[in-house]
Amino acid sequence: MEKLNQNQRIILSLYILWTFMHLIFLTIAERDSPDYFWPFQIGQNRTILEAIPVFYDFSEFLVYVGSPIIIYIIYILIKKKN
Repeated sequence: MEKLNQNQRIILSLYILWTFMHLIFLTIAERDSPDYFWPFQIGQNRTILEAIPVFYDFSEFLVYVGSPIIIYIIYILIKKKN
């Protein structure tokens, strides 16, 4: 942690917060629902937050937590080439 600069510490802190938020979503989810992808298909006239317990599952967790890691790795690889 000592080798991280200020920007990297901020990014890591935000990512930890982001992951924690999605862990909470995954924990309060009632069931796995592969029929919908939260929040794009919330269905049944629900708001985005009302749909979390019904439609959020492990696939959303992987996408929303894994995507920032992949984007950051691509950024680092492109930065090293320049």
